[in-house]
Amino acid sequence: MGKLARIAVVAGITLAATASIAFASGLTNLGFVAADGTITACVQDANGNLRLIDRGSSSKDLRSCKRGESQLTFNQRGRQGPQGPQGPQGPQGPQGPAASTAPLFVNVDCASGQSIQAAINAAEPLRPLTVNVHGTCNESVSIRRDQVTLQANATGDGINAPTGQSAIQLSGARNINLVGLTLAGGQSGVSAGQSATFQASDLHISGVSNGITVGDGADGSVSDTVVDGATNEGMGAHNGGALTISGGTITNVSSGFGVDSQEASSVSINNGTVVSHCQFIAVYAAFSASVDVSGATIEDNNGAGVQVGQAGSVHLWANNPGDIVVQDNAGQGVSIGGNGSAQLHNVVVSGNAQVGVLVYQGGTVQIEESTVEDNQQSGVAIDSVSSGQIDNSLIEDNQGDGVNVSNTSVPSFGFPSGNNTITGNSGWGVICTDASHTEGAAGTVSGNGAGQVNCP
Repeated sequence: MGKLARIAVVAGITLAATASIAFASGLTNLGFVAADGTITACVQDANGNLRLIDRGSSSKDLRSCKRGESQLTFNQRGRQGPQGPQGPQGPQGPQGPAASTAPLFVNVDCASGQSIQAAINAAEPLRPLTVNVHGTCNESVSIRRDQVTLQANATGDGINAPTGQSAIQLSGARNINLVGLTLAGGQSGVSAGQSATFQASDLHISGVSNGITVGDGADGSVSDTVVDGATNEGMGAHNGGALTISGGTITNVSSGFGVDSQEASSVSINNGTVVSHCQFIAVYAAFSASVDVSGATIEDNNGAGVQVGQAGSVHLWANNPGDIVVQDNAGQGVSIGGNGSAQLHNVVVSGNAQVGVLVYQGGTVQIEESTVEDNQQSGVAIDSVSSGQIDNSLIEDNQGDGVNVSNTSVPSFGFPSGNNTITGNSGWGVICTDASHTEGAAGTVSGNGAGQVNCP
């Protein structure tokens, strides 16, 4: 056997024997194992005998090989073997404690730098949360969890939103309550979408583009809230949103609409809500959307009091005379066009600068038990292939005609009689032009300036 072969055999035998006995503990303690885990030995070339050396030793004989010896280096730890089979699954541990659902109340002090958003994010999601706001927090608050109440600690406490953001953004959150907050700045006071649901009461919103807006299936109920000085929209519903407005005031909207319902949305207005001093249209419904009004005063707006267009619908239905008043607007009192429709029951339309009730471009109107008076043009004008029905109503003292029918339109006064009183108007009581006519008898038509009835 050659010298190198003998070295390999002896080294292998020595390594195997030593690994099972001495390497496990003694070699490390004696300093034969280097810091990198290697062991160095010297093999005598003549007979293959092996001795270990300590390369850190102060003795030359103990730290290096002699003449006639060859150096051999090997690892203390062998190569890793294959992974064994996976053991059986252990038993299931005990069930942990149930998450708390007890209500949580948190005070947020805006003056000290605390944040409403941080309080919402830190709260356990299953616990109904009330955040009591002290002072004015400069932030935009996004709520994506259910059962949250944001309330003002005192009058004037609330949120000042950054430019282009909403003071409160609700995305899919349900059962949200907003109470007594003052909201200012930013894009919207409250913006709700993704089927969020909320109730808001006693809010004061100013200096925003939109006061309160809902869309994408969101549903909001707003009571006794003031929106003052919005630039685009006081309150509105879009894209399948629903909004109920009870009491409160929407005023001084510098452009756009006081109340707006579009794209298959619905808005309800009741309990004496006031919509006033809007620079465009006070109440608007279009694109298969609806507005239902049971109690409101719509006055002193720069455009129409109520505008219906593009297949929209408006129902002005009051239980008592005077519950709904549309007055002193710079445009028409109620305007219905674009195949839209409107119903007026127990409504007062008075003192408007143009026509009291205008129907045009395929629109239709039903007027019953209502008063249309003192408007600066005709009381009711039905034009451009439009239709309507007028029953049990008073149309008086308008500066134009009582009822003006034109351009192949056909209104009805009921059968056998509409039982209306049409009197004191400056023009005709009822006049038809351009192949138009009426159906049924108007009722009592007298004392009108140009004549009483001029219709086929």
